[in-house]
Amino acid sequence: MTDFSFPKENRLRKRREFREVYEKGRRFTTRYFVIHILPNPFGRPRLGITVTRKVGKAVVRNRWKRLIREAFRLNKHRFGGWDIVVTVKRGYNPPGFHEVERDLVEGLERFVGKGGG
Repeated sequence: MTDFSFPKENRLRKRREFREVYEKGRRFTTRYFVIHILPNPFGRPRLGITVTRKVGKAVVRNRWKRLIREAFRLNKHRFGGWDIVVTVKRGYNPPGFHEVERDLVEGLERFVGKGGG
């Protein structure tokens, strides 16, 4: 049975965790996101989200974060042991959930499917 929860173990929470992914990980872009990804030793994916003020006011930033978290939560079983930091590109209003999910999942699968590079 697939676990669709999003516990603390699946989150990047500390600044040093984000920095490590930025500095040591690989970077690629999708339509809405810049994604940094780095293998981790935990065997489970961990997600960090960055949405700057340049993207919009708090309501817009929080909407992006909710959409990204939900897309990750429902698809995390596909991403094994990776630390993933998703940065939202500016210039887009949050689209519908399915469009965000498609952009995030297809981008990650394209990268992870190549064996990380």
